[in-house]
This record gives sequence, structure tokens and C-alpha cells, in this order.
Amino acid sequence: MTLLEEQNASRVPWLVPVRHARMRVSPFTFYRGTARIMATNRRATATAVRSYRRAMAEYAPMGYLDVWYDQFTVEDLQAANHVSAAEMAKRVKGFSSKARKRTSLQALTKLVEEVDGRYRIRSQPPLLVPLRELPDEASPAVLEEVVRAGFEQYMETLP
Repeated sequence: MTLLEEQNASRVPWLVPVRHARMRVSPFTFYRGTARIMATNRRATATAVRSYRRAMAEYAPMGYLDVWYDQFTVEDLQAANHVSAAEMAKRVKGFSSKARKRTSLQALTKLVEEVDGRYRIRSQPPLLVPLRELPDEASPAVLEEVVRAGFEQYMETLP
């Protein structure tokens, strides 16, 4: 708890409850949100460092495309996690089922609403706030220009 409280001190205060809610979803989301706790576990850190060094040594002599297209098999994953073939098949089936449910259409229905035949961003404060709901101190035209400029800068970074 002390590590979490220390991390919270440097975070945006009104987003801390959102972070905690996300961490409660599953053990995976908890640990994803608590990298610092994992880093303080020396044994886990030493294992991760060894794995990273081994992977980097393997990838270092390879070309960019070879690294990009590197793959591992279910058997590789099974061996790395020390699980039986039956357990690995069960896990893959579960992941596959979950992935099929998470489509762009599912995301669309979650993030937007249809109003007068057009889609617009659904309001879900404090995480997702459409420009139309921002305080009056910021003019909508100025906000739109800032957002457009940000997208243009982002586009310039793409190949």
C-alpha cells in the first residue's frame, strides 16, 4: 500500500480513483498498474532482466525486418510458462474468445452515440469529454484549432 500511495502523490488527483478502479478488474490489470511493486521484487526483476538480456542478445545480430517478423509458437509460450498442453489450449481458447468480442464495432458503440444521424463522442467524464462540454472560458473555435494543430503535428511524425 505504501508504494501505491507514493505513486498516487505524483499523479493527477482526480484520476487516481479511475486508476484504482481499472486495477480492480483483474490480477493482470492490477500488476499492469503497479510496475513499481514488481520492480521492488528483486527476484522477479532479476528474472526479467535475464530474459531481456537473452532476447536482446538474440535480436542484436538480426536485421530490422527479421526482428519485426519474429514469432513464437504456442509451444514456445507453453515452455516459457511451464504449463501443460491442456492448460495452454484452455488459455488460448479463452484469449481467442475474448479477442473476438473486442472489435472496432464494439469500441464504436462504447465511445460514440448517434445524434441526428451522425456519430459524436459520448461524454464519459472525467476520461472522455467532448469539446462541446468544455467550460465556456475556452472558445470552441480556439479549442478546435488546437486539436486540429495537434493532429497535424502527429500526422507529420508518421512515415
